[in-house]
Amino acid sequence: MILDSNDKNAYFVLSERNLKGIPKKKGRTWPHYLQTTLHEFHKGYVGHYSQQTLFPMEKFSNDVYEKDLELIIGELIEDLAAWHLYVIAHEHLGDELTSVTQYFLSPDFEIIDQKDLADFIVPDYSAVVKPIDETAPVSAKEENAAGLVKLKPKPRTAAADADPVVKPNEYDSVG
Repeated sequence: MILDSNDKNAYFVLSERNLKGIPKKKGRTWPHYLQTTLHEFHKGYVGHYSQQTLFPMEKFSNDVYEKDLELIIGELIEDLAAWHLYVIAHEHLGDELTSVTQYFLSPDFEIIDQKDLADFIVPDYSAVVKPIDETAPVSAKEENAAGLVKLKPKPRTAAADADPVVKPNEYDSVG
């Protein structure tokens, strides 16, 4: 959790996969820290496409959320109503960052606002323009085409060069 006391913003940074998995996990005995902070920071917010229910479907009571928030932030934040919480979610492929998005979420993990931060991803040009060392020895494995095994021809014998013996077929004599 990153706290910006000048602008009164709090930020969580996590992967997109983890963000999507938090509200789906069943059987929690204690709320996830992001569930707690969203519930307490954004109490009055509702997502654009929010499903209405006839009966309350809260998994945890307000007391549980308040106790958990006290454990998470302690006395670092005095007035929660003045603060906003943003979630920065990223995706990566291998060790390359592919997308970064900033979300403003409701307590039910519904998107209220989002901003694409992909402009801040800077590619590693040093890996692209790195000079190739042509003096390095090439190993035997690299010389084969795509690492395929080459089959060696079987040595021919004198018997193999002679005319093949044709055995008569038993059906040739019938008829």
